[in-house]
Amino acid sequence: MKGVALCAYRYYSLETFTMTFPRIQFKTTRTERDASLENYAETKFAHLAKYLGYSEDATCHVEFEKLSIHGTENIYRAEVTLFAHGKTFRAEQAESSFRKALDTVQQELADELSRSHKKHDTLVMRGRRMVKEWLLFGKK
Repeated sequence: MKGVALCAYRYYSLETFTMTFPRIQFKTTRTERDASLENYAETKFAHLAKYLGYSEDATCHVEFEKLSIHGTENIYRAEVTLFAHGKTFRAEQAESSFRKALDTVQQELADELSRSHKKHDTLVMRGRRMVKEWLLFGKK
């Protein structure tokens, strides 16, 4: 059954379960707002939706800042703060372009979310194991 998911004994089309990244709020400091950069950020962060599941309460704040150091080239900083599942995930990076900074920030956030996801799964499995041992106590 390709394209169909079984959920609570009912069949649903997978199109109803499309994951989208949560609301993203953009802020710029010492630079102009660029729609192409915002679209690039949305596509990069769409890959993180798999860690968030279907969380409706997740929000993301992205700040772009142009740092100018005297007598040198411009440095661009991207800072991302993600609020999901009652936790705060944050990453920032300064690079020679906004796109490079976003790539690095996206990877850092993916690592943090993956670590948190694995920790949660481990706790759930430990709880299941304890319940199973409790139910099977004395049946050997």
